[in-house]
Amino acid sequence: MGNLKFCDFSNDAVHKWDRYVLTSPEATFYHQIAWKNIVEKIFKHKSYYLYFEEDGHIKGILPLFFVKSYLLKISALISLPGANYSNICADSEVIKNSLINGAIELARKLNVQYLEIRALRPIENFLVNTDNITFIISLSGEIGNV
Repeated sequence: MGNLKFCDFSNDAVHKWDRYVLTSPEATFYHQIAWKNIVEKIFKHKSYYLYFEEDGHIKGILPLFFVKSYLLKISALISLPGANYSNICADSEVIKNSLINGAIELARKLNVQYLEIRALRPIENFLVNTDNITFIISLSGEIGNV
């Protein structure tokens, strides 16, 4: 079985990460390393990019950011700030659960008030926040008369 790791962001790790994002059906633009760089530069949030590797290949990813609000006096670990949703990308349920457990351990270590995984579908044993709504429309095919 593979290992859960934090991305070290060497050139090799960055290429492996983005290569996996481009092949994962659950991934979005926001999963790419470019989004990490934007969030860190503009919002100054620290990133913690978890990934699961097996035989030198990434098999699952979960990008997270430490977000602290001095105004609201809260801290959180969020996947991904600025995105409506950011699914956990994993090749299997076992890998997905490993990434979730890694995120929970990290949240405890950082002593945050909450862990927020912005997934399209509810994650078992997680509280579902219904404050945000995402609409998805297919743009393929013909567009009818309006």
